[in-house]
Order: sequence, then structure tokens, then C-alpha cells
Amino acid sequence: MRRLEMTAALVAATVGLLSPGLARAHFILMKPTNWMTQDMSATGGGAPQKIGPCGNDTGTGQSPTGAISPVQAGQQVQIMVQVTTQHTGWWRVALKEGASSTQTQTSLPDPQATTCTPPIMTNPVWSPTQPVLADGLGLAAGSTTGVLQTGTQTYMVTIPQNASCTMASPCALQVIMVMNDHQVPANNCYYHHCADVAVPAGSVDGGVTGSGGATGAGGSTTTGTGGTTGQGGSGADAATAGATTGGGCGCDLATARSSSSLAIATIFVGALLLSRRRRRRA
Repeated sequence: MRRLEMTAALVAATVGLLSPGLARAHFILMKPTNWMTQDMSATGGGAPQKIGPCGNDTGTGQSPTGAISPVQAGQQVQIMVQVTTQHTGWWRVALKEGASSTQTQTSLPDPQATTCTPPIMTNPVWSPTQPVLADGLGLAAGSTTGVLQTGTQTYMVTIPQNASCTMASPCALQVIMVMNDHQVPANNCYYHHCADVAVPAGSVDGGVTGSGGATGAGGSTTTGTGGTTGQGGSGADAATAGATTGGGCGCDLATARSSSSLAIATIFVGALLLSRRRRRRA
């Protein structure tokens, strides 16, 4: 009996190793923050993610994170995934108005459900009814043949200008791993993660930076010249100016001395005559 139990356990372990899709999930959404907590253990591999559209698996023990990642309308946001189980295929990113918890397979359906190699949407134009932002990520340009997805990969997608994503009503940013090497049933070809994103109030796309006006031209660097030096007036004019203003005169030195001597002599004679008159009266 004990040997039978050991054999059964060994068979179960072998089946788990040969069927990694059954044993664990396939990728972890590193950025933006997942709307659900993810099982980061070696066997968890990022679960829940099997049930679309946002990894709505039950019984995984995970819970909503409540995280809303701020984004900028018209600008790019980074998508980072870590592969835990390798598969041949690619990645598909979609944006749907409304929180991840409100999405269903009707509002955010998987790619074509009749094959594990769905057609790739090239240059998709987003609208509220056409949610795909980018498809065929991880492939060479123009390729439609899946390649082995491994390791940690980063992609950039643009948030549409006309998407209504608010903090009160965020948008679900969905990341799907398309697995070409899965077989029937076709609805077993996709694994899903979602993140809630929103454009914060008052946050707008800055647009193109305006250029400054032309620099004003400086004034002339030539130094202004002084006025012409004034010329002295004639001797007669200067004498008149001197008499009028009390300033210096323009007469010559000899004339000035003559006038002074005459004034002194007149004063002397006057004084002498005054003295004689006083004596006569006495």
C-alpha cells in the first residue's frame, strides 16, 4: 500500500513537470501595478491570470490591491512583464474604460477564440468600442509567427487622448500573453493581467513647448560726443557782462590798473579837501 502511494505521488509530480501550464501560471505583471495581488511563489507564477479578462480566477487566495496608476493622456506608459513559463507567441495590450473589477469577457473579450494563432491587429486605432492599443508585441516587425517568450520584457504603449480614465472611474489596462503552442480548446490560449490606470485631475498633456520671443536689440555702442567748446566774447561784451553780473571782465590788465589808480586818487583828493574844511571851521 505504501509503495502504491509513493508511485501515485511520483506520477503526479511528473505530470506537473511535463504540464507547466497546469502546474503554475505563466507571467507576472511588473508594471503598472496589478489590480490584484499576484502569487509570486515559484509555483504561483503570477496567478490569478487564467480567467479573462483580468485574471478573475477564484480560489487563488489573492485579493484586490486597490492600486490606481497615474498616467498622462497622449503619452506613453511602460508595460513590464516577467515570463515564468515560456511559450511561443506574443503580447497584446488593450485599454477599456471602467475599472478592472467591472470588466467581463463581453466588454473586454479575448482575441479570436477559434485558433491559438489569432490575426494580429496592425496599427490599431483605439476607441471606446475598439480597446486594442498594441498587438504582436515581442515579434520582429512584420512577423506573424510567434517566438519563444522568455525573461523580463518591457514595452511602451500610448494612452489615448480621448479615453475617459479618472481616479473615480479608472480604465482597465489589459495585458494578454498569446500562446501559439497551446492546442484545443482554443480558449486555453491566453493568460491575462490588468492594471487600473487614470489621468489625475488637473493633469494635462503639456504639448509642444513654445519658443521664446526674439531677443531685443541693444542700443548703439557708440559713445555720444560732447558739445562744441564755447568761444569767449569780445572785450567790450565781457566788460559789460562783468559790470552787469559782477563777474570777471574781458578787459586787459593795463586798463584795469588805470581805472583802479584813478579811483584811489579821487578818494585821496576828496579826503584831503574834507580835512581842510574841517580845519577852517575850527
